[in-house]
Amino acid sequence: MRAGTAATILPVLLTALAPGCGEADAAGYLLIDDFLARSTAVACEAVSVESHPAAEEIRLASDSTWTVLDATGRALLEYDDTLRLRTRLPIPRRGPGSAEQPVSVTALGDTAWAIADRARLRVVILSRTGEELATVPLDFMPNSVEATPAGALLLTAVPVGDRPPTVLVRSDGASIEPVPVPRRSYTDMTVNALGNTALVETLPGGAALVVHQYLAPRAFRVGAGTPTPLRVPTPDATRDQIDYVPTAPITEDQLPRTMTPAMAMSVDPTRGEVYLLTRSGRTRDGRPERAVLRLSDDLGFTAGFTLDVHAVGLVYLPRREAAIVVDDEDRFFLCPLPRPEARHARAD
Repeated sequence: MRAGTAATILPVLLTALAPGCGEADAAGYLLIDDFLARSTAVACEAVSVESHPAAEEIRLASDSTWTVLDATGRALLEYDDTLRLRTRLPIPRRGPGSAEQPVSVTALGDTAWAIADRARLRVVILSRTGEELATVPLDFMPNSVEATPAGALLLTAVPVGDRPPTVLVRSDGASIEPVPVPRRSYTDMTVNALGNTALVETLPGGAALVVHQYLAPRAFRVGAGTPTPLRVPTPDATRDQIDYVPTAPITEDQLPRTMTPAMAMSVDPTRGEVYLLTRSGRTRDGRPERAVLRLSDDLGFTAGFTLDVHAVGLVYLPRREAAIVVDDEDRFFLCPLPRPEARHARAD
């Protein structure tokens, strides 16, 4: 999910530089003991995806379809789980149905799409044929957008200053209100923005899951009542990253040392499991190795997988029990994420 990578968010944050220190607290961290020994090494297969999109984001649309937001080709593409292209919807830069800087997309049932436009601070609602149905103005830069079963929108941001005041906001189309998911406080404005950038997905029961992408392995389950804080499991080989907080000006060489609990997130709508793309804690070909965590809906660790590709985006395909990942060169791969029962069945 390039919209959620620090390398892309970094130029946005550099407009908010201020001197100061960050906050780090290891007390609430949950390390996965012997993660590398307990994980399955996955050989990902390069696959051809029609239209060869440059993926700003990949998201699950249903249990059998997934979408690619192609910001370079200015299109929304929907594929089935056999990787066949079903829909291609152009996204104009100007005029009705346009988005200048689309960064995130979510399906509104099977009739419409919501696209977050970071440059114009808004969400545009499009029909399946590209007709503009509505726009939702924002007073912050969006990072991730998700639809609730009732059709409301949930948004996270690249926060700057006190906007938005919480990690999550909700819109019913007519108004926007903060959801009481508290931000984590950092002294430096740039670090504060990086440390409070988050992803949001809806769980099968209707609750939402909000996960911080950087610095703190921190999450919240949002349903009726007060949001419930959750700890995000982290591979134990990333232990040295716990106390590291980058300092302004944040540079590319600081990013490998920065904890990244959730580069991307995908939820299995059939089982309610959560898949997080993170780092394993070791290097591969001179770069941080990627790993996928399979978690329960309350973020209990159930399985880990190490990848042989430098993934930046992920979507889980439940019918194939595999993930589609995209790397930093816009190449797509199919990565099997086997279950123990499946391995035992083959052995029998």
